[in-house]
Amino acid sequence: MADDRWLRATVRSRWQDATAGGGPHTACAWRHNYQWLLRVARPATRVVLTLSLPSDAAATGMHAPALALLRGNATPADHLRRKLSLAEGDLVAHAEPQLERRVSLEVILDPSEAPYVLLPYLHMAGAESPFLLTVLCDAADEAGGEPAFTLEPVRKATDWCTTRVQQPWAAAAAAPHDMPAFLSNLQVRLSVTERAHCFVFVETIGVMTDMRAVQGMQAAPQYPAIGFVLAAEEAGHPPGQQLTQLPASALNMEAQPLDGVWYECYLEADTAHVLIPYLGGGEAAPPQLQLAVSVYTDVPHALGQGGQPAPPPTVVEAPKVVEPAFTCETCAAAFPRRECPFGVVHDKMSRVETIMDNRLAFLDQVIAATGPR
Repeated sequence: MADDRWLRATVRSRWQDATAGGGPHTACAWRHNYQWLLRVARPATRVVLTLSLPSDAAATGMHAPALALLRGNATPADHLRRKLSLAEGDLVAHAEPQLERRVSLEVILDPSEAPYVLLPYLHMAGAESPFLLTVLCDAADEAGGEPAFTLEPVRKATDWCTTRVQQPWAAAAAAPHDMPAFLSNLQVRLSVTERAHCFVFVETIGVMTDMRAVQGMQAAPQYPAIGFVLAAEEAGHPPGQQLTQLPASALNMEAQPLDGVWYECYLEADTAHVLIPYLGGGEAAPPQLQLAVSVYTDVPHALGQGGQPAPPPTVVEAPKVVEPAFTCETCAAAFPRRECPFGVVHDKMSRVETIMDNRLAFLDQVIAATGPR
């Protein structure tokens, strides 16, 4: 309870490595950002969302914070999963990137069957920073003790099943789809045992964003044109061998000069498909560019590379964020040698919050391991 009128929830987190995905203006990368699920309990609920960066964050184009509020997934089974695609009308409200430490967004929300999805981000994909996300809710008409809103992260136990393959573009996909050597490119085998709602993403990682050496006005990073072919594996094909010819039903996602291309589909039970990425026009890929193939499904799947199962994905724990000591500007100016009493309370509450976060994370792991009972 912030006061007698407002309820408040705060989140401390950071964009780092794969989770530094940029905003929805990117084709694929934004989906890797952390996402939160927001529910409101009564009509015409006023919600104020605030995203803050540390005081020492550089106000540059890379560190321009922004907030997007999205409608949740329409399918009930997907309500607790991250948002992977944006249809018309899915963007409820948007605080666009600003060269400021703090951006805010005030909205009036009604209850909905699917929770709203809150997506904080930095404008440039790959930019990393700690951040503080605050949700304030006008709770003046709250009745019966029911929370005016709830906020929870998209948790691994209820998210999409996902696997990933990553390696240099130059070694994985040298030939375009219309060249005889195309079938010597990397082939990734995707198989399911149940009917699956599937999203396939092929992305480029490592594009240089400093365009000062290029003449003219540069509006965006210069991504190479990339595409992929998705082909059903015919019955009887040895799963340990690459395709030697493409079936007539193979789908070709034409190469586009974007950070990534993607495809949404449904895969039938007990089927396998082969995904073959390529560079458009046969252009040579710089050695620093990485190819990433990511697959999301609503049921478990198997992703193999070169006919062999891919190694289990490495889970990299984000380092714990050490919050700077709280200082009150008023106390620091008037009593520079005394400890601020509000700072003492703030530090104690921060330690309690960290302990609770660790316990909740442990319970999530236990639930995910044991399953529902």
